[in-house]
Amino acid sequence: MRVIKIFLASSEELKEDRRAFELMIGRLNKHWRQRDILLDLVVWEYFLDAMTGAGLQKEYNQAIRDCDIFVMMFFTKVGRYTLEEFEAALADMATGDGPHIYTYFKNDFILTGDIGEGIKSLLDFKARLRELQHYVTQYRNTEDLQWQFSRQLEMLYGDVAGSFEITDATPQAKIDENALVLGYRQLFDVGGSQAVDPKHLGAAVQKAGS
Repeated sequence: MRVIKIFLASSEELKEDRRAFELMIGRLNKHWRQRDILLDLVVWEYFLDAMTGAGLQKEYNQAIRDCDIFVMMFFTKVGRYTLEEFEAALADMATGDGPHIYTYFKNDFILTGDIGEGIKSLLDFKARLRELQHYVTQYRNTEDLQWQFSRQLEMLYGDVAGSFEITDATPQAKIDENALVLGYRQLFDVGGSQAVDPKHLGAAVQKAGS
């Protein structure tokens, strides 16, 4: 069975969202086990609080390097350690063998009286993402987050052996989905674990909508 390790980073203010994400992974595993894939979620709460020679944050950063996917959620601030985890994932990705990086910004209402100095860290991080030409994904609630992330899993690890054949009876929505999934794998599957048939990709792109 193939194990896909997912590291989840976020500040304490999104504790409930982290819990919802963890429950989502548990539910998704029932589906992915049928494809001989296990989703293994890694969060900082799972680490021992015992002192280590290099420091706990070093342990977290090493765990990131061992993961296939790095997910970061943020809202009104970006903590120092969360930012360090993001930079660790980014540095590892730059080597060509790092995790896929996803950033999810909770776009929700907040009272102006609740805004603190931490908001500067949020603005600085958004500027950092623009510098990297990375477009953050927004979510309004945990259901929205779950739907978006589950679609990304399909793009990365969906059944390659599944039917990507296009016939006259194939709905346009399915053609568009094939073009997105195959195009994503062709561009971003650095390790080459999901081989793309050029004929399937070409046909999907040629017949896809705008």
